[in-house]
Amino acid sequence: MHDLMRNLCLSKAKQENFISAVDQSNESSISKVPRIHRVSAPNIVWAQRIKRPNLRSLVFFGELFSYEDVAQMKEYYVITKLKLGTLRNLLTLVNFNTKDCYLKDLSNMTNLRELEIQRHFGIKDFDANDQHKNLHIIQSKYLHSLSIVNDLTYIKLSRCKLEEDSMPTLEKLPNLKVLEFHEETFTGNVMFCSAQGFTKLEFLRLKDLSYLELWRIEEGAMSCLRQLHIERCRGLMMLLDELMFIKTLEQMRLKILLLFTRDCNLHGQGSSSSAAEAGKDPEELLCILLPVAEPRVPSGAQSVNTIGNLLAQEAIYLWGVKEQVDRLQKELKWMQRFLIEADAKQSKDKMISLWVAEIRELAYDAEDVFEDFALRIGSRRRGGLSNCIKRSACILEEGWMLHKTRSKIEKIFTSITDLVRRLQAYGIKELREEEGPSTSAERREWRRPYPHIIDDNIVGLDTDAKKLVSVIVDAESASMVVSICGMGGLGKTTLAKKIYHHSQIKDHFDHLVWVYVSEQCQKRRVWLDILSGLNIPFEVDWKSREEEISEKLFKFLKEKKCLMVLDDIWSNEAWDSIKPAFPEKETRSKILITSRNREVVSHADNRGYLHDLQCLNKEQSWELFQKIAFAQPSIGSKDEGKMKDLGEKMVERCAGLPLAIVVLGGILVTKDSVKEWEKVAENVRSYLKRGKGHGVEEVLALSYDDLPFYLRPCFLYLGNFPEDFEIQVDRLIQLWVAEGIVLSEEEEDGNEGSITEDLAERYLLELVERCMVQVRERDVATLKIKTIQMHDLMRNLCSSKAKQESFLSTVDQSNACSISTLRRIHRVSATDVLWIQRIKCPNLRSIMFFCEDSRDYEYYKQMKVFRKPVHRKMLDYLKKLEDSDEIGCLFDSIATYFWYLELFLGINELFRYMFNNFKLLRVFTYEGKASSNMAAFKLSSDIGNLVHLRFLSLRGIDLFCLPSSLGNLRCLQTLDLRIDDAFVPNVIWRMEQLRHLYLPKKFSVIRKLKLGTLRNLQTLVNFSTKDCYLKDLSNMTNLRKLKIRGAFEIEDFNAEDLHKNAPIIQSKYLHSLSIFNYGRIDPKHLNHLLSSCVSICKLSLDVEIRELPRYDHLSLNLAYIKLRRCNIGEDPMPTLEKLPNLKVLELHQQAFTGNVMFCSAQGFPKLESLSLADLNHLKEWRMEEGAMPCLRQLQIERCRGLTMLPDGLMSIKTLQQLKIESMPFEFKVRVKKRAEDFGKVQHVPSITFKDCFY
Repeated sequence: MHDLMRNLCLSKAKQENFISAVDQSNESSISKVPRIHRVSAPNIVWAQRIKRPNLRSLVFFGELFSYEDVAQMKEYYVITKLKLGTLRNLLTLVNFNTKDCYLKDLSNMTNLRELEIQRHFGIKDFDANDQHKNLHIIQSKYLHSLSIVNDLTYIKLSRCKLEEDSMPTLEKLPNLKVLEFHEETFTGNVMFCSAQGFTKLEFLRLKDLSYLELWRIEEGAMSCLRQLHIERCRGLMMLLDELMFIKTLEQMRLKILLLFTRDCNLHGQGSSSSAAEAGKDPEELLCILLPVAEPRVPSGAQSVNTIGNLLAQEAIYLWGVKEQVDRLQKELKWMQRFLIEADAKQSKDKMISLWVAEIRELAYDAEDVFEDFALRIGSRRRGGLSNCIKRSACILEEGWMLHKTRSKIEKIFTSITDLVRRLQAYGIKELREEEGPSTSAERREWRRPYPHIIDDNIVGLDTDAKKLVSVIVDAESASMVVSICGMGGLGKTTLAKKIYHHSQIKDHFDHLVWVYVSEQCQKRRVWLDILSGLNIPFEVDWKSREEEISEKLFKFLKEKKCLMVLDDIWSNEAWDSIKPAFPEKETRSKILITSRNREVVSHADNRGYLHDLQCLNKEQSWELFQKIAFAQPSIGSKDEGKMKDLGEKMVERCAGLPLAIVVLGGILVTKDSVKEWEKVAENVRSYLKRGKGHGVEEVLALSYDDLPFYLRPCFLYLGNFPEDFEIQVDRLIQLWVAEGIVLSEEEEDGNEGSITEDLAERYLLELVERCMVQVRERDVATLKIKTIQMHDLMRNLCSSKAKQESFLSTVDQSNACSISTLRRIHRVSATDVLWIQRIKCPNLRSIMFFCEDSRDYEYYKQMKVFRKPVHRKMLDYLKKLEDSDEIGCLFDSIATYFWYLELFLGINELFRYMFNNFKLLRVFTYEGKASSNMAAFKLSSDIGNLVHLRFLSLRGIDLFCLPSSLGNLRCLQTLDLRIDDAFVPNVIWRMEQLRHLYLPKKFSVIRKLKLGTLRNLQTLVNFSTKDCYLKDLSNMTNLRKLKIRGAFEIEDFNAEDLHKNAPIIQSKYLHSLSIFNYGRIDPKHLNHLLSSCVSICKLSLDVEIRELPRYDHLSLNLAYIKLRRCNIGEDPMPTLEKLPNLKVLELHQQAFTGNVMFCSAQGFPKLESLSLADLNHLKEWRMEEGAMPCLRQLQIERCRGLTMLPDGLMSIKTLQQLKIESMPFEFKVRVKKRAEDFGKVQHVPSITFKDCFY
C-alpha cells in the first residue's frame, strides 16, 4: 500500500475498532484499550501486554530481537520445542517438561513404562473449552512409574477429577511457582493449605471447580503469592479473611462467584443484586482486578469530551464497579456527541443552554467519582509489604468506598434519566432542527454593511488607506489578494469603504464591486452578487449550473481590470468555495478582503498583502469621541469641562476600539447633564454591553460563536487572568494541559512522539489568527509566542461567557461577598487569598491567586479567621501598645517578632483550610509579588490530601520547608518551587507524571534529589550536580528546556578520551540550555555536555569558562547565543561566525576580555541582532565587507574602551536600528552627522543615543 493510503487504513481501522497496530510508539498503552479484536505487531514480546480475552487475531511480523527485547521476554521467550511424537517404541522418558517438549507427543508413546517430569508441566496444547475434543494425555497401558522431580516450577492440571485434596502434596514442592487447577481437576468440597506450604508459589489459578465450597489457608502459607485468579468456582465462599495473611498479593481476579459475592463482605454491604435482578449476563456480573502497576490517570478532564477517555483508562482499576463504568462510559459518549452539537446552538435556545449546563455538571461529577476512587484506593494496591499492610488495615474503608462509589454512580444515572424526562416533558427541539435564523445570524444581518453609506466620523485611517491604495494599484505587485485583518469593531469595513471610494481606485479599475460574504457563505449567492455588481449580462435562473456561473465570472475578471471587495470572510472553507470563479494568473483584477481570521488571508494567497489594523491611540480615541459625544451645541463651559474629564476616563475603558468609542459617544450624546454622565461613568462596561441598538459585546460575540468546540474552553480559560495581565504562554499551555482542556488524541494512544503541549500551542496560534488575543512578545530565536494579552473588551466578553456557562468565577472586591452563594464553582480566580474562606463548594477544581500588594495591619487583621484566639489576643494587644507612645527599641523588636509570627501562623492555617476543604483540586497557583507578604514557616503537610493535583505553583510564597507529603501528589504535571532558600524533601522522584519541574534557586537537601524516574519531564529549571544526580538527566528522553544553576561537575570524567564518557543528554527534543554559576566550570565538562545537545537552538552561558566551546561541539541549529561573565580571552567571533543559523548574539559583562574583535567576510550569514555590553577591555572592532549581511539591529552599551565603529558597517544595507548607550561622549560625537564615523551608518534609519555624557 502507499504510505498515505496505509495511514488512512490504520486511522479508519482504529476508528471502527477493527484492528490495532502495535509498534514502538504505542506498545505501552495496548493493555488499556477497552475493546480489541485483532492485533498486528512486529515483535512477539509485546503479546504479554495484551489483556483482552476476546482477541480473535494475532499476527506477528517478526523482527530480530534486541538485547532489550530478550530482557523483557523473561519466561515468555521460548526455544523451539523438541518433537518426540515419532518415538512410538519409547519405554523410558526422563526430564520431560512441557516447556521444551510437546505434551501431545506423550499420547503416541503407547509402550511407555517410566515417565519422569521435571520443572514445567502444563496442558497448553489441548482445547480447554471443549473437553470432548481432547485426547487422553497417556495412551500407554504399561505405565507403572510416574515421578515428579522436586525442582518442578509449573503445574497445570485439567479434568483430573481428583477426589482427595492435592494441596498437602503439592505444597511440599520447594520450587513450584505456578499452579493451575482447571475443569473439575478437584471434585472434593474442602481445600487446605498449611503454614509454610508453597514457599515459592507466585501464581495460582482455580478455574471451574464447581464442587469446591471451602478453602482454608493458614497464616504463613503461600508467602510469595503475587497473583490469584478464581473463575467460576460457584460454590466457594468466605475467602477474603483467609487471604489477608498473604502480604505479597498484588493482583486478584475473581469471576463468577455467585455465592461468594452474595455472602462475603466484599462490597461493604450485606448483599448484592443477583444477575437476574441486574438484568445482566452472569458472565459479566462480577470481574474484580487489583492492579499490579500504579494507575495511569489522564490529565484532569475539564468537560465530558475527555471523561470517556478517563473511564476507558481507569476501568480496569475500578474493581467492583466494572458494570457501572462500562454503562456510564457509553452514556457519556452520547453526552459528548450531544455537547459538541448543542454547544453551538445553546445561544439560540435558552432551554438547551440550561440542559447543556446540567450535562456538564454530571460529567464533572462522574469524573470526580471515578478518579477519586482510583487514586485513593487504587494507589494502595501496588506491590510491596507496606502497601499490603495499609490495605489490610483499611479493608473496611475500601469496602465502604466501593459502596459509596456505586451509590454515586446510580445517583448520576438517576439524574441523567431526569434530564431525558425533562427534555421530553418541556419539548426541547431536536438539535438538528433549524427553525429560523440563529442569534449569531441575526447579529450578522444587523451589521450588514452597505458600500454607499459612508460614515463621517472617521479618525486615524488616512495612513492605512494611503498604504493600501498604493499596494492595490501597483501593477507590478505579485499580490492579487490584499487583506485587512483585525478583531471585531476595529473598523475593517470602514477602511475598506474608504478605499472603495478612493479616487485613485476609481481611476485605476474599470469595474468595482462590493459583496458581503458573512459566516454563512453561499457561493452561488456570492457569485450572483458579483455578477450583478459588475453589470455582467447573464440570464440566471434556478436551473443555471454553478459551473456556468463561475465560468462566466472567471472570463470577465480575466479580461477586465476589476476590484472586488469581499467583506467579512470567516473561514478557509468559505474562500475555497468561491475561489473557482477568480483567476489566479494573467489577470489585472485585484481582491480586497476583510476578515477576523489571519489564517484566511494566508490561505487565500500566500503572496498576498496583509494589513493588520491597530487600535486607536489615546489622541485618536479622544478625537473620535469628541466628534460624536460633543456633536450637539455645548451646554455650558463649567459642565463641559466636567464632562470632558469624565469622557477622558470613559474613553480609556474603550482601549482604543473604535466601535466601543462610537457606541459610548452615541449613548452620551443624548445625555444632557453631568449627573447622567456620571451615572454612565460608574458602569461603562454595562452601557457598552447594551449599547445603542446593539452593544459592543454582541459584535465581539460573533468571533466567539465562530470558534470550534475545542477552542472555546481555551478561550474561556483566559478569563482567569486579571485585566491587562501579560500572560506567559508556557504557563498558559501547562495550565491547559493540566486541566485537560487540551488532550492530544495521539498521546492518549501512547504515542510518545506526540506531545500535548504542541497541540496546545497550535490552539493558541489559532486564537491569535482569529484576533481573539494579542501577541505581546516573541522568542528572539524561534519567533514563537512568549507572552500574550487580551484586549479589555475581549476580556469582558470572555468573563461574561465564562460566567454564563459556569466555566469559572473571578473574585474581586466587587463580588467577594456573593461568592459564597454560588452552588457550583469549578474554577476560581482571585486577587486576594483571604477570599478563599468565602468559597463553600467542595468540588472546586482550580484556584488561581493574582495577589496585589499587602495592606499592612488590615491584611493581618483579616487573618483572624484562620488564627487561634490566643494569637489574635496577642496581635490586638500589640496593636494597642503600638497606638500608645510607650514604644521603645526593645518593644519594636518584640512586636515585629510576634507580628511576623502571627502572620506565619495565620497563613499556615489558611493553607490547611484550603488543603482540607478542596480535595478535588487539579490546579493551585499563586502569582504573588515580592511585597505581598505571603510567607509561612513550613507548607502544611495536608497538601498531601490533594491527590488530584496536576499543577502546583508556589512561586512568590516565602517557604522555609516543604513537607514530605508532596510525594503523594503522583498526578502532578507541573511543579513550580521557585522560592528562596527552602528545604526540599527527596520525594519528587515519586511524581512520575511530571512534565515541568522548577526547583528553587537555592535550596537544601539531606540527600541528593533522585530525578531519574521523571521520564516525561520536558522542563527542568535550577538543576545542579550538588543537589541532584547528573546521571538522571540521561533518563529524561523528552527534555526540551534545561537550566543549570550552581555547580556542574562530571564525576569520574575521562579528560584524555572524551568518547569514553557516557552522553549526559539523551533527549533529541532539547532546544534550550542555560547555565548560571557564580563560579567556574571546567571547559572540558562543558564541551562534553554540549556535544550531547545536538538539537539546541538557544544557548545561554552566565558562568566563567575562559575559553569558548569548540565549534564541533556546538549545535548547528543554534539561533540564539548569550554569553555573560565568561571571561573568554581569545576572540570568539571566528568560531561563532561559522554557525549557519545564528540570528541573535549577545556578549555581555566581560564575556570577552580581549582587546580586538574581528568579523570576517561571509561570517554570520543569518545574524539579525548583535548586542555588545560591558566589554571593558574591547578597544578595536574590525569587520570585513560582506560580514553580517542580514544584520538589522546593533546595540553597543558601556564598551568604554571602544573608540570607533567598524568600517564594515557601511556594507550592511539591512541595518535598521543602531542603539548607543552609556558610551564616551567622544564616541557619540564621532557618530553624529558630518562626523568621522557618520558615513559608516548614514544609511541606518534609526540611530539613538542614551546617557553618553562622560
